[in-house]
Amino acid sequence: MNELRGITLRTVSETDLPVILNLFGDVDRAHLWGHRRVCDEAQLFETWRYWSHERMGDKFMILSQGRPVGLVFDYERALEDGHTKVATMLLENCCGQGAGVIATALFSQWLFQNLPVRKLYLDVFEFNKPVLRMLNKLGLHEEMKRVEHRYWNGRYWDQYGFAFYRDDLTNLIERLSGRRTVTRNTTHLPAAKLPRQETITPVATSATNPNSNGHVVDQALTSLVHGA
Repeated sequence: MNELRGITLRTVSETDLPVILNLFGDVDRAHLWGHRRVCDEAQLFETWRYWSHERMGDKFMILSQGRPVGLVFDYERALEDGHTKVATMLLENCCGQGAGVIATALFSQWLFQNLPVRKLYLDVFEFNKPVLRMLNKLGLHEEMKRVEHRYWNGRYWDQYGFAFYRDDLTNLIERLSGRRTVTRNTTHLPAAKLPRQETITPVATSATNPNSNGHVVDQALTSLVHGA
């Protein structure tokens, strides 16, 4: 099983629903990914089913030392334009340990291997300071700024859009792994639609959702969540 610093990805299953509902139902951190509505468990369950089948592209659970700690997925695919958006969500007690950055890198590599995309977008609100610092530190390209886009806590905040290009991937993986040569295990990999890169690949596989291209995801999903 491939991993990077103890982080791996695997396909989402029904047994993951308690973790997923915990992520989307966290009212204390809901502002980080944009939604304002507080849902009960039944509403969250139905909303998850709709998003996961109709609005998300591919999605994986994030595992830390084999334990589910979050979710990573893409949305708003525009394959004809060569891009999609990525969001990463972590349980609050798993934030600040690097799991989000690593999971995003592994998922990004999977997307570049299996989709004809040139770049990936990550949206984040101005008040999400830890993620803003992380994206700038990693050298992602700031390509968009929506001024005073979100009202929260008594004022309006900007939203930033960062881009991660295919050519940036190798450098990021090497930086996170701390070495120049990374061994990969292709046993669990899906058949790639693009040439493989010599870097770590997530162990999870997932069939691409043919209905995900072009859908606009709810504002709840439009930022990289706190705690990469």
